[in-house]
Amino acid sequence: MLLQAGEDKRDDMRRCNEIRGLLVERANAQIGWWGRNRKSLEPENIAPTWLHYDVRSYDRKYLRSDYFCSDLQSLDKSLPAEL
Repeated sequence: MLLQAGEDKRDDMRRCNEIRGLLVERANAQIGWWGRNRKSLEPENIAPTWLHYDVRSYDRKYLRSDYFCSDLQSLDKSLPAEL
């Protein structure tokens, strides 16, 4: 998201932290990579003004390509995520 007139990096950091909180609360994500088989977010001290959301802590059996969208058509068939 681009900064709006009058906003600065602190506003961007605050917004990223709010989104991290929503993903932890509603999508069972974790900050960091300590737990197995959970979606992970880079912590604020590594990614202060952006979100990096990944599945690096998942076991290999959950990382099969058929669990992921590889084009817009298959993405459009998925149920929408609600934040």
